[in-house]
Amino acid sequence: MYINHPLYVTFDKDEIINKGIPDKDLTITKSSDSIGLQIVDIYLWITNKILSNQVLPEELSALWHFVCKGSVMDGIFFEGMERRFTEFEKILPKFEDLTEEQMKFAKESVEAHRRKVCTIMKSNPDND
Repeated sequence: MYINHPLYVTFDKDEIINKGIPDKDLTITKSSDSIGLQIVDIYLWITNKILSNQVLPEELSALWHFVCKGSVMDGIFFEGMERRFTEFEKILPKFEDLTEEQMKFAKESVEAHRRKVCTIMKSNPDND
């Protein structure tokens, strides 16, 4: 799915699949045996409290603000996205060079996507 996705067309296969993943089998460890897992457990517990709109003790609020640097959202590297999209655009055919068959396929794909979005929007009462 990812290998054939248009936004990843300029990536090497290794960049999409298994990048940075060791070839070793996973080892399951209890939190009590790993300081790293204990830190992750604390982070997840604090995150759950924040997402549940619960008040944190002052000490944990200070830790949260230190870890999150004032934000609870991940940043997006726009320059990287722009570079990938620009590379992708370079390999696209020019609009005037598209065949009738390609134009028909594109139109049908867009219409199918619109129908899908409309169906989802109609089935979700929160979208009123």
